[in-house]
Amino acid sequence: MSSSSQQKDSEIKAKASPNLPWWVELLFVQIGLPDRWLPAILRRKSNSKKFLSENRKTIIFILLLASGLAYINPYTKYFTSQNVCIDSKFRELAKKESNSILAKAKAVKYCNSGIAE
Repeated sequence: MSSSSQQKDSEIKAKASPNLPWWVELLFVQIGLPDRWLPAILRRKSNSKKFLSENRKTIIFILLLASGLAYINPYTKYFTSQNVCIDSKFRELAKKESNSILAKAKAVKYCNSGIAE
């Protein structure tokens, strides 16, 4: 066979079968998902690409905000529990101590080290 006939055969094959993504081959040919799902999936993929391109700045802002909140969350929980500990220990020591500053200092020391005097 000559190279020109091989080239024509490859062009015919290229026109006959569209170049589909690898996941289409995997899901619909190898696994055997129903073919009626493919157009809906491809349409949603196209719509989602269009949505992402139109709302790029908003999506980036939301992701930055969410990652910032996720970063701050452990600190918030730690300091909240620290404040609850200090407050409860201060109330307990305020009944015994006449000096409220000393009671507050002892409460902070107790919550930070666990040693009570």
